[in-house]
Amino acid sequence: MKEKLVTFINKYHLDGLVESVKWDVSKKHISVSFVTADKSLIGFGKTKGIEMEDAKFGIFTTSDLTKLLDILDDDMEFDSYNYNDDDAITSVVFKDKTKQVKFVFADQKAISSVDALDTEPKYQLSIKIDEDFINNFIKGKNALPNAETFTIIPSKKGKSDLIIGFQNINTNTVKLKVDAEIEGEISNITFSAKSFKSVLSTNKDIKDAVLYVSEDGIAKIEFKDKENDFTYYLAANDSE
Repeated sequence: MKEKLVTFINKYHLDGLVESVKWDVSKKHISVSFVTADKSLIGFGKTKGIEMEDAKFGIFTTSDLTKLLDILDDDMEFDSYNYNDDDAITSVVFKDKTKQVKFVFADQKAISSVDALDTEPKYQLSIKIDEDFINNFIKGKNALPNAETFTIIPSKKGKSDLIIGFQNINTNTVKLKVDAEIEGEISNITFSAKSFKSVLSTNKDIKDAVLYVSEDGIAKIEFKDKENDFTYYLAANDSE
């Protein structure tokens, strides 16, 4: 159970970019919606095969939960919920053969809800995401730790450019040539490099995905495997 649960958490925690979320546990499935602190990304995810009792609760600091889970061995299992006098769940207990940890939940009212998009935009550009792309982007972002954004420069004449750190001044950049399918008109568009890198790094186990980009200022990428189903939406950066 520990590996499944930690994998699920990592896919929304995004290297610490997301801390406060609400979990909905139902029929051995957990659903979550989330947003980064800088509002550059929202996402929706679910996992299955988690042996926990049905409940809804708030997690204010996900990093505290992961630190507690790190203490437990791989044979970790769900033990119980704790309740207050009003029968509201206040905490959860996980255990292994020799250790036990308790994590206290937050008031769900203290955690902002994340709403789904009213309507899915039309996407004019799509980029295949494979192992090479993931590794190259992560290496490029690591080489430019202060780069805040990446910019997609579409081209119908061949490979499009994806430039990490692109600005209208002379500065260090990393340019990746990418195969992009284009339908309709779309201009240069810029997104958060930090958020996208975290999405890629926490989903490196999935080797085949597609980044869809809309002229409306939204990019979408989905990662699915046998147990997890996550969709991430990036909001365009208008400052470039």
